[in-house]
Amino acid sequence: MKTFQMCLIGMLAFVLAMGTMAQANVIWEDDMQDATPWDFACPDSYEEVTYGIQMNSWWGEENRGNLWMNRETDVTIIDGVEYEATFSATNHRGEINGGVWREHAFQLGYYVEDWSHNVDDGEFGYFRLLEQVIEQVEDTGFQDFEVSFLADADAAGKTLAVGTWANEQWCNYTVGNISVVPEPATVALLGLGSLVLLKRRRNA
Repeated sequence: MKTFQMCLIGMLAFVLAMGTMAQANVIWEDDMQDATPWDFACPDSYEEVTYGIQMNSWWGEENRGNLWMNRETDVTIIDGVEYEATFSATNHRGEINGGVWREHAFQLGYYVEDWSHNVDDGEFGYFRLLEQVIEQVEDTGFQDFEVSFLADADAAGKTLAVGTWANEQWCNYTVGNISVVPEPATVALLGLGSLVLLKRRRNA
């Protein structure tokens, strides 16, 4: 009994440590220096620049979602874990008349085999949406934008993907870095769940 209690305490300490460290534990990152892994839909062009990947839209159709880019990560989604992605992005000439900056979306999702373009659902190509936030991106240097998703059984086992789009023509939109971390609270809860299962097995 004493040995089991010591193991329980040790595992609990490990779980708490994991929860504390998880915020700083980047499990996937793209420094946006290579466009090869990305899928694009750009009316005019995209290019690798010194500070990231830039998408350009000058004469595209006037509909939401003119500039799209998405790709898979190497993260397998685990049920019950909350994933948070941080996008570092900036805009150039993205100001609409009246001083309102254009809206951009920052997304978490996964890939499927069937191609589609569903603007209303925020989806393009093989990318399917799990969660997104829509923000105005100003021409004031790189800003960080965050989006998070709490995984459920339907998403579990799929490969996490990230994506972003700009909703208007006549702008340069640049993404400089994207990182993904697991939220510490969900990591800790998963660990506590494992402890409960271990105790039940011990008592059986």
